[in-house]
Amino acid sequence: MKVDVAIAGGGPAGLAAAIHAARAGLSVALFEREELPRDKACGEGIMPPGLQALERLGARRHLEASDWAPILGIRYLQEDGSALEGRLPGAGGIGVRRTALARVLLDQAKEAGVSVHARTAVRAHGRSKTGMAPGRQRSWWLLTAWPRPCAQRRDWTFLPPGHVAMGCASTSA
Repeated sequence: MKVDVAIAGGGPAGLAAAIHAARAGLSVALFEREELPRDKACGEGIMPPGLQALERLGARRHLEASDWAPILGIRYLQEDGSALEGRLPGAGGIGVRRTALARVLLDQAKEAGVSVHARTAVRAHGRSKTGMAPGRQRSWWLLTAWPRPCAQRRDWTFLPPGHVAMGCASTSA
């Protein structure tokens, strides 16, 4: 089967990209090597620009009140006791359970028509004049949403000249 966009990575960035692409009328397949929604100790502090992104997705209103708490400011403490603190702009940000955020974004992606493939790692891809082929899935675009360093993936060539690749890809599970 061929889709317009294949996305490798089912964290908040990959899910948000999948939602936007599907709502723009593109066919989307998302691949995540772990089970979804995934629990991970990162991505739990969402600053004002991130909240605006959640609002645009329509996802924030689906978070339950027990899943988040406001973050009005931030404070950095040094080992010597010195500190730096400041208030976040506007209404501030939120602290949210990663599982709750992932659940809401996953539900939004499925509602938008994204074909979600959990426990499916993208380990390699090919390229032709008719698009990308991450594994056996064919697509016009391959977007990767993984936080690992790009240097580990020097062997990956993304898209033909004139196209834009976002992020990095991983060859290991």
